[in-house]
Amino acid sequence: MNKLLSLSVTHSKRIFRDPFLLFITFLPLFVSLLFRILIPELQQLLINHFDLRLYYPLIMVFLIMISPMFFGWVIGFSLLDDRDEDILAYMSVTPLQKSGYLGFKIIAPVLISVIQGYLVLVIADLCPMNYLKLLPVIILMAIETPIFALAQGVLASNKVEGLAVGKLLGIALIGPFASYFFDSPFAYLAGIFPPFWITESYFNDGAHYWLSLAVGLLIHIIFLVGLTRIFNRKQG
Repeated sequence: MNKLLSLSVTHSKRIFRDPFLLFITFLPLFVSLLFRILIPELQQLLINHFDLRLYYPLIMVFLIMISPMFFGWVIGFSLLDDRDEDILAYMSVTPLQKSGYLGFKIIAPVLISVIQGYLVLVIADLCPMNYLKLLPVIILMAIETPIFALAQGVLASNKVEGLAVGKLLGIALIGPFASYFFDSPFAYLAGIFPPFWITESYFNDGAHYWLSLAVGLLIHIIFLVGLTRIFNRKQG
């Protein structure tokens, strides 16, 4: 427990020392606040042409989906720093071991992302949300944080490449809107992207809700396990 607490303090200091990482960490909260202020104003401007309120729930779900992406960038940059400083090799000869250290890097961000996901909804507050129904969805969403982070660690060799990879991975957020806007079986082709199952779960009820959660969890685990193995092999 003391080792994990020490790691938490060390990584928190690393984030707070870097203005860019600190900005990215809290960016979803700032975006939520902006949406709370600007979206109702935009609705008033469009009220005679378009009822934006119909899409408030979708906007809220989108806001919780950007949290793991941005926080995943932060953890991804941390992994790149670990590679440059050879910290993973050092951890392999400590009692925590490399697997324990990487596990910490995966589990801790998931827990933080769950908290941040709810904070985003509370701050934006555009419309009433079913918070009980959202709990499994937000937990599923939070798993994407280490997925984004590991993908950066696998695809990038340095922080500059990491930033480019992070932006490229953001394309995956297009997938969730496929089934919402297109009533076609072909929309499920976007299901290869983990974020697809966030909207698919929340905007369905009953058996479809639970089936989407189950399939989404499987997809997320496949990505998480696969990327972890590739990352470990890349570290030697």
